[in-house]
Amino acid sequence: MSQYFAETNGETSKKLFNKRVIYRSVIRQGPTNNIVQMDVAEKIFYGRLDPRFIPITAKKSLLTNITNTASDLTQLSAANFVVDLFEQMAAVFTRCAQQGQLQNDPFLTNIKAHKAFSDPLELYKEYRTIYYDSIGGLLINQNINVTSFEHMMRVLMPIFKQTLKSQPITYTGFLKSKDCSVMSTGLAIEIADSDYINDSEKIQTFKRSPNWQFYVNTCNSFGFMVDANVPWRIIVDLESISALQACSVYITSDSAVQTLGNYFINAPEYGYSFFKYSMYLLYTTIAQPFNKVEVCVGGLLVKETVTPETYTFEEFVSKYNERYFLELYTKLRIYEEMPNLPSELCDRVVGRVLDKYENNNNLDYLFTYLESQINKTFDKVGSAGYLVDGRNKRRLEDFAAGNISNITVTEGGNDFSGY
Repeated sequence: MSQYFAETNGETSKKLFNKRVIYRSVIRQGPTNNIVQMDVAEKIFYGRLDPRFIPITAKKSLLTNITNTASDLTQLSAANFVVDLFEQMAAVFTRCAQQGQLQNDPFLTNIKAHKAFSDPLELYKEYRTIYYDSIGGLLINQNINVTSFEHMMRVLMPIFKQTLKSQPITYTGFLKSKDCSVMSTGLAIEIADSDYINDSEKIQTFKRSPNWQFYVNTCNSFGFMVDANVPWRIIVDLESISALQACSVYITSDSAVQTLGNYFINAPEYGYSFFKYSMYLLYTTIAQPFNKVEVCVGGLLVKETVTPETYTFEEFVSKYNERYFLELYTKLRIYEEMPNLPSELCDRVVGRVLDKYENNNNLDYLFTYLESQINKTFDKVGSAGYLVDGRNKRRLEDFAAGNISNITVTEGGNDFSGY
């Protein structure tokens, strides 16, 4: 076991914390500033939120296949301008290797893509199946049976209020969860297939490679950030000159905001397009026939098989109108983002969403309004605001206790650049 770097998650919390601190210090040593911790502050949501903090998802029509892949049997893709930059950078590695400027290295001599764009919709479908099965198992363990969709939602809503923060149910919520990463954005490529947990291996294989600094510098030249926690993962810096120039081949863009606007779509409206089917699928997963025992006159026990209401999907969506689904969706999104919101405020947000729907059937406008009300990152665990607020609170406590003589309060920004 390494004395300084974690190899598994099996050590004590204190040892893991200390080793991870050492690792992060060592991995980022060097003259360039493009080695970035993507799991801290708003970088967690890089490529998954727009400047209004609204979840976004990549336009698949603007993805293109990567030529330099580790296996000819695997088809990998990323945003077209990201692929262009990667192919150009791979050519530089190949030329420098041929000229003897690079030493033989399993990953950092001739770089190949091992992983790239991972379709968030497919990830969500896999997640949804497991999640629905777990909900069904929970109800079975608690001996709870449902007889209709309304009955199911009455049973589940209190559970959702307690759990959706960590286990979201909507596609929009899933995009911000730990089960969805920057690899779902089309902005990232991995040039190795290594252990995400083993920090000792990361140091030995990458940081101590004789080609490491060339790799970091070349990534910087082509507008790529290197993920500090996954050093074989490179993510395009949307504000870099290289990225903006590469984008200009396909679109007119002079900022990260314009690039996001062209390469991504509003996730809430897209997710709502199959929200009804997701709810239908949840019901058909959970609503199963069950036996009910009743005591008749004379003490005779009679067992009856109860079959819940059944619907085709067409019957389901005609039984419950648009207003019903919008109300349900809004409540679920609030539970995912702000589960502690007082009931009266929750009802007020729901009421405003429904009023706006009655006055304007534009769903894009409707969901933009909803997300603007609930989808701030400032108080999310790990966000810049969260970290600053925690630090300021501790400094205020130290100031009040007389441990320090002055305090300085600063605010963080929300940049898309990795620098």
